[in-house]
Amino acid sequence: MQNVERNRGRPASYKQDRGGTPAEYGPFRGKIMNNIDPIRSGRLQVYIEAFGDGTEDDSSKWITVGYMPPFYGATPTGKTPNTGDGTYPGNQNSYGMWFTPPDLGLYAICIFVDGDRSKGYYIGIEPVNGVNHMIPAIGAESNYIPANANQDAYFANAERMPVTEINTNNSRLDNAGRFFDQAKPVQSVVAASMFQQGVAKDPERGPIRSSAQRESPSACFGISTPGTAVYQGGLKPSDIRKKLNSGTVKPNELEVIARMGGHTLTMDDGDIDGNNQLFRFRTAKGHQIMMNDTNNFIYILHANGQSWIELGVEGTVDVYSSNSINLRTQGDINFHADRDINMWAGQDIKMHARRDLIQEADRNFALTAQNDLKIYSKNTLYVKADGAIGIQSASTTWNSGSQFTLTAGGIDFNGPVAPSVAAPQPIPKIKLDTVKFSTSEGWLLDSGNLESICNRAPTHEPWPYHNLGTDAKVSLEPGQPKSPPDTPPVPAGVSVSTQ
Repeated sequence: MQNVERNRGRPASYKQDRGGTPAEYGPFRGKIMNNIDPIRSGRLQVYIEAFGDGTEDDSSKWITVGYMPPFYGATPTGKTPNTGDGTYPGNQNSYGMWFTPPDLGLYAICIFVDGDRSKGYYIGIEPVNGVNHMIPAIGAESNYIPANANQDAYFANAERMPVTEINTNNSRLDNAGRFFDQAKPVQSVVAASMFQQGVAKDPERGPIRSSAQRESPSACFGISTPGTAVYQGGLKPSDIRKKLNSGTVKPNELEVIARMGGHTLTMDDGDIDGNNQLFRFRTAKGHQIMMNDTNNFIYILHANGQSWIELGVEGTVDVYSSNSINLRTQGDINFHADRDINMWAGQDIKMHARRDLIQEADRNFALTAQNDLKIYSKNTLYVKADGAIGIQSASTTWNSGSQFTLTAGGIDFNGPVAPSVAAPQPIPKIKLDTVKFSTSEGWLLDSGNLESICNRAPTHEPWPYHNLGTDAKVSLEPGQPKSPPDTPPVPAGVSVSTQ
């Protein structure tokens, strides 16, 4: 479409100056000198070289610029009286987007409304060229540098680890043609969290390659928060809080030398090979929800690694808990399996019904106890068989109390020989893989050391059977899905499948 808008210039009444004060519109490049806003509105103080004289350390030369989010709104002021605290429908309600003010030393792009220095806003932050590997997912690389020998042992054989940016003060690294392929230090806080969870060596559920630097143009989209700051002077967050509340904190006391890793929201359309198509939300502590399109699974993991849930590609639902799995409903709980229901308890299985307890089998019903088997009724105990009743024991006693009655067409004592009764067949036991923890190597596979009657038992990570089905298969409708009417065909070379 042809652009019909025309720049017709400024009106004749427009004035470039205001009584001798030049009008400055921008944009201008301002170095961030202070990010502490006494009114907590996200304002910055910046040093703009065009306005100064090269003395950026002189705070009198700093310009205050306001925060301009991509979206913001607030309800009208309403009819709140000018006394008292007001009311919910009367006081203003705000909404919109909020992003953390950037660290000191970066450059903000600033504009000034009507050219007035007192009406400045920053509209964006200038990225440092090449310093975007950790956005948005604290991306992982196979070329990583452990901090020490202990880390090297912990992360041995890991395909990749979450890493920091390169050392931009090292000109050899910073000026390298492929600086993004240079070795980078392990981001120890995030790596330690994944190590505890047991996913440090799992490239799908742990360290992922989603990064703005993975390729160009990057197909990775997302947001990452800064994370808890590590301050140069060693101040702790509690110290900062006291100083902020007292209004005595100084900008140089907030010099940040590192971040512990924040919350990340990653939407990755995949690399040029079609891998890493995923959506992941991971908190700073390590709680995560992963939806992986490349490998077709949904995965939820607790930060401490003691519980996880996975919905697998073959219809499996795997749940692991190191403590307990609890279900309650005020209605019914229904369990239905078209095949077997297997239950294994390391200790007791207890069942209680306030009314009737009914068990039924279309074929055989077997009860086996390695010690005593007791059946008790406070009223009448009935035993009925449409065929014969066989009782066999090493010895038999029968105490009927006040009365004992036998009725039969014939009663034989001590002959002929009664037929023997076969014991029920025991349930076959299965040896499954589990994991164990080593103080030197972390969570390790412990093959065949979990006894069960179940054919599948999730463990603490790393569980080796993720996204693998069982021998039970469900066939979906064959063929490919059809396009809606009047839609263009699928482009050549692109296949659509239900799998």
